[in-house]
Amino acid sequence: MNNSQEGFFFDLTGDGSSSIQVAMFDMDNEKHKKKEDFISGFKVSKLFISKYGTNIRYFLNSKLNPLNEVNFETNTVLKGTKYSISDYWIFIHEFSHIIWVTYRENFRSVSSTKLLNSDVGWGCTIRAGQMLLMSLLKRHLSNPDYDLILKIQENLESAPYSLHKIAKLGLEYDKKPGDWYSPSTMGYILTLLLENSPVPKLKCFISMNCALYRDQILSLAYNFSADLVKSFCRCIPNEYDDLGIMCGGCGKRIGIAKWENAIFIQVPIMLGMRGILPEYIDTLKSILDQPSCVGIIGGKPRMALFIVGYTSDSLIVLDPHLVQPAAKSEMEFKQLLSSYYCRSPMLIPFNQIEGSFNVGFYIENEDMWNGLERFLERDSRLKGIITIRDKEFSDDSEIMEILNSGVYFR
Repeated sequence: MNNSQEGFFFDLTGDGSSSIQVAMFDMDNEKHKKKEDFISGFKVSKLFISKYGTNIRYFLNSKLNPLNEVNFETNTVLKGTKYSISDYWIFIHEFSHIIWVTYRENFRSVSSTKLLNSDVGWGCTIRAGQMLLMSLLKRHLSNPDYDLILKIQENLESAPYSLHKIAKLGLEYDKKPGDWYSPSTMGYILTLLLENSPVPKLKCFISMNCALYRDQILSLAYNFSADLVKSFCRCIPNEYDDLGIMCGGCGKRIGIAKWENAIFIQVPIMLGMRGILPEYIDTLKSILDQPSCVGIIGGKPRMALFIVGYTSDSLIVLDPHLVQPAAKSEMEFKQLLSSYYCRSPMLIPFNQIEGSFNVGFYIENEDMWNGLERFLERDSRLKGIITIRDKEFSDDSEIMEILNSGVYFR
């Protein structure tokens, strides 16, 4: 690997127990030696139990809730595509090419004040967020998976989307290394992450109130300011490059649009205070039906999952709760590359799912945007959970004007 371009892997070989001992204690006095050895050994044993307990739970869940050839059904959906019962192996092929990100261990410490070289027990939402990011970048870029997965490597200091970079941004949301994240917090951090390490021809929009604003999204897409977008005619489509002609209907200028950037849209939503309410199951299915949906961060209580599809009564998920080693070198990275793919889809029944989600959409061009608009405005299954508006309300008088006009919020 070219160190000047790609950075370098930190070599973390050596005895893990002594590393923890050194991190926990800085004692030279011989009288503390027995206490030091005892506590160090206890901490290592605790980490050992936590790791293998987590892995045992993962394998039990994968065996108890599999999606296999026996229970595969017609109209199973994966990332906006429906599969018939005869398409099982096509489905498995597509599923097994989704980048899967799990717990890792033995990486450089995430914290500067304590040794934190594994994210077991606290990093599952971050891993689900990285899966959403990989799904997005895989759609947007033509790079091979190898290059994308390098961007999240824990021991690669230059990796722009690593656990370490996310944990650093988490401080802005009062999240210390080792703290658990909610799906919505992860959404805001992904936006910051892409602002700090931008991707060519990709802009981000995150909703704060389950609403999408046309002027803001189109200004990102067309590289115009929102005020300039508002000044153009909306009577006809594709009208943002000024032609110097005035519309006879609205009196605004007419122009021709050119879509410049793809848009990564995130919408944190609540479909129940605890579990998802039964009436919103079809709402979640309708979102996963959209070709523009690149995945959803959700899960069980305190257990984040990456949601990629559904069957009649369950969600299809990728589970990050499997502890695997972090690569310490380029050679190890190549050897571990297969650990970033999963060939065993897992099902989680809808009645076990928590009600908090962060939905991701990828809008590459105007046709995809028009398709998302139609879905948000016309699909009754959505039940007004995500709305679309021309612009954000600027003050209370504007809200009152809309209310007085007879147009009410859904």
